[in-house]
Amino acid sequence: MTGIVVATDEEQLLSRISNLIARAADDAISRDDRIFRFGVSGGSVVQLLAKSLPNIATDWSKWRFFFCDERVVPLDDSESNFGLYKSCLIGKVPVTEEQFMKVDPELNRILRDKEDLPATRVEPVDGTLFWLLDQEAGRLLNSD
Repeated sequence: MTGIVVATDEEQLLSRISNLIARAADDAISRDDRIFRFGVSGGSVVQLLAKSLPNIATDWSKWRFFFCDERVVPLDDSESNFGLYKSCLIGKVPVTEEQFMKVDPELNRILRDKEDLPATRVEPVDGTLFWLLDQEAGRLLNSD
């Protein structure tokens, strides 16, 4: 499923995104492994999700969050997407830090000389890849 959500205002956008994510979560949770793997970006997506996710009725214990564009910085750094999601979501929806698949900050030293992994090499774990990203991240994925 590839889709673009278009809305006339923020309220409509939040409602449509909440419904889309809720359906994807319900579908994933109803499958054999019963886990919803949610790839999240930083930037404007953080605040968008902070406003829309609390509206979803779901089994939050079945969610796992993966960072699609995390910076390799300490987890409490102001540039850390995990840090942003932690402050915006934990306590507002019933998720724990353990549900976030964090990037090891020590990887920076190891990866310094490595090339970026092209987004075209990212494959879904269970046949479904649900990835919400903002316009800037979308432009980066579509660039040649």
